[in-house]
Amino acid sequence: MDALPDDARLYEPVTIVTNAGSNIAPEVAAHYGISVLPVRIVAGNESRDVREVTLEDVDTWVRNESRFPYLLGTSAAEFAAHFLAVGKRDPNVLVLMTSRKLMQSYDSARAAVRTVKGHPQGEALQLEVVDTAATDVASGLSVIYAAEAQRAGQPFEALRGLTEAFAARVRSVFAVRTLENITLGGRASFLKAWIANVLKVRPLLTFEDGEIVPMGRYPAEGDPVEFIVQGIVERVGDSPGPIWLAIGHGGCPEDARRLTERLRARFDVQFVLHRSLAAGVYLHGGPGSLIASVARLDGLPWEPTRCPPVSSVVSP
Repeated sequence: MDALPDDARLYEPVTIVTNAGSNIAPEVAAHYGISVLPVRIVAGNESRDVREVTLEDVDTWVRNESRFPYLLGTSAAEFAAHFLAVGKRDPNVLVLMTSRKLMQSYDSARAAVRTVKGHPQGEALQLEVVDTAATDVASGLSVIYAAEAQRAGQPFEALRGLTEAFAARVRSVFAVRTLENITLGGRASFLKAWIANVLKVRPLLTFEDGEIVPMGRYPAEGDPVEFIVQGIVERVGDSPGPIWLAIGHGGCPEDARRLTERLRARFDVQFVLHRSLAAGVYLHGGPGSLIASVARLDGLPWEPTRCPPVSSVVSP
């Protein structure tokens, strides 16, 4: 793990906690000392941590299970126990959750804070809970930004505001190639999916106020990479200044690489986070799904002066 900069030693240590929906790779968690708490996927009589589930597992469940799999967020009891455990070494805990409108983990974390503050061992803890208003790599960008801000010596009392400012700048475009998962999972009605199939179009989605909403459509036989790029330009402008970029893919790494190259050619990309989609997001996006998330750096209350260590955060 890299040594902290000298000025970081002026400030108290901070533990960053997130849930598995933020799609933080194990090496990233180890590098920054981030705690990643479980999200579970339930299929039939089986319940497994999404970090232990492959995309092939999800495909098998969608094909074979009579009931569509569903997700269970981190419980308040799990949060409370973890807060008390980490509080023994770090009294300052920053909790960064995926959107409260998509997963109950945020509300569980808030409930856990109330429980812990009433516990004798928890009275001295400083606990801040932030809703990143997104999920998967879009949320993961905010987690890495917070970790970099802490590494740069930003004090604990500033981290919540900094992270919220960054998360508010994240813009995402999500393309799906099949309508089966999104329909079976209840994210789109059967009638809408039937019409889309008849018209041979697929949806482009985005996050608005923490929810996944439609922003357009593209031809079913078209290249989603080009339409995602167009959607990103619509959302951030053609010359937004330096940006951080995150790419997530549902089993289509070559499309993800092409998308990365197209966005690198279009924007001043300072950092790229490249991940296979978390199983919980892939469950609804399905095979071939792609997401691009970008965040403008200029004008932030704290702007990173270095790129996060790429070897620790970029994965195939």
